[in-house]
Amino acid sequence: MSGNVPNRPHAHPIPPPNMAVPGVYAYAPGPYMVPVYQPPLLQAPAPSQPQYIANVVYQTPSVGPTLAPTPGPIYVEEPIEWIPATTFDVSRLAQRAFVGGEDHSDGSPLYVIRAQHEGGIIPGKLSIKNLTAYVAYRGRAVPVDTYEVLCARNDAVHWKSSSKGQVPPDAIVAGNNVNAEPFFIARVRHKGSLIPGKVHPSHGCCYIPIGRYETNHKTYEVLCRSKFDLYAQTTTELYPPNGPPPPYYGYPMAGPTPAHPGGYTYVPAPVMMPVYHPPPPQPPQEPAPQPTYVTNYIYQQPPAPPPPPQPIYVEAPPPPPQPVPDRVKTPVELGLATVEKGLAWLGNSLQNLNNKLIDWVPATPTDVSSLSHRAYIAGKEGWDGSPLCVIRAHHSGEFIPGKLAIKHRSAYVPHAGREVPVHNFEVLCAPSHAVRWLPSSNGQVPVGAIAAGNTHHGEPLYIARVKHMRSITPGKVHPSHGCAYISFGGSEITYKNYEVLCKIVG
Repeated sequence: MSGNVPNRPHAHPIPPPNMAVPGVYAYAPGPYMVPVYQPPLLQAPAPSQPQYIANVVYQTPSVGPTLAPTPGPIYVEEPIEWIPATTFDVSRLAQRAFVGGEDHSDGSPLYVIRAQHEGGIIPGKLSIKNLTAYVAYRGRAVPVDTYEVLCARNDAVHWKSSSKGQVPPDAIVAGNNVNAEPFFIARVRHKGSLIPGKVHPSHGCCYIPIGRYETNHKTYEVLCRSKFDLYAQTTTELYPPNGPPPPYYGYPMAGPTPAHPGGYTYVPAPVMMPVYHPPPPQPPQEPAPQPTYVTNYIYQQPPAPPPPPQPIYVEAPPPPPQPVPDRVKTPVELGLATVEKGLAWLGNSLQNLNNKLIDWVPATPTDVSSLSHRAYIAGKEGWDGSPLCVIRAHHSGEFIPGKLAIKHRSAYVPHAGREVPVHNFEVLCAPSHAVRWLPSSNGQVPVGAIAAGNTHHGEPLYIARVKHMRSITPGKVHPSHGCAYISFGGSEITYKNYEVLCKIVG
């Protein structure tokens, strides 16, 4: 072993057995005397019981400076984290996500999220059981598929009551609007449910997403950081007003001075020292290649005999077609031929006209109102009578027909037992005289049914509608399943009897 050990005053190297690495110089992790300031806000523990916070030890009046029972670095879990997730992988966070409320309808927990929407970052709610997430924005409960989930220890945060847009000084900032005004995390008891939402200070209230709407409340609870959260402590909490503690140059200390609130004390703490790593070993040399020996004889294979000639067959050209004399048609036959040509031309013209009248126009919830005068109305909502239109959207490798509520700027498709919200879709635009509804059942479709999508196996999906709870709701016909599906109230619902949208072909 060669090289010089760095000279450090007041440092006593102690090579412990567990750090004996060949070719490496190392200093043991302490102990060294370091100053610690005790803030007045911390409560002194019971006598003769040391209090451990991270890797700093606060002493009690009857106990001298003490190290943590296990020497070495102490790892502290992040007390508050925002972890990115989507609707399809959020179940992995069920054990870590912070529970911010509960759904009264089924007793399932509601978690806290935040999501980007319309240029801002908005706190909202998440139901991992139902795989749905919403934020409150401009009077609506907006579904989101990509968001961040709040993961926090229960002892790192707590709820405080507040009202009229006010928040406590230790409230957690969870987002902001387009004007950079901060949003905070709130929760409200509403119709038996405890629902997370956002505090909007300039509006003097908090908002929560409930059903399809945003509701405001003047009184609420605000999520705040707990005092012992080391990651949230400010400089004034770690150090006194006069600055950092004075230096200490003596070692060892003759006798510790009992700590008191608002004063300094010196405690032993682990100090990691630099290590010297030897140069890497030289790579092993590759073995020399073996010599190649060539004999004096060359063995030559006899040449292969040439293949026998193949006969060439030449086909005789076919005889030229003999002209068939045209039979003179009677006037009746000429008239019938003229009528048949006219009917064929008329049918093709009507078919081309229908194809041009039926159109699928790309749209999103923010700009779909521009299609309100063109979109084909296929049904209505049962609770407010607003119209429902036909859409189709890509989801999980399939192209699925669904429904659109232009008034509420929300679109859904039925898939795998759930009502799936979609944000990019195509809207069916067609005049009422170009299409019609025909009854059908058990997965069958009439002639002229409009194929509006397909499964990932290439099976076509058609447009259906059914009457359900005072609504007329569009959905899809899945022929191989022998039924039609609609999306309603967060679920996918099956019907054996339905109507199918068809082109008018004659």
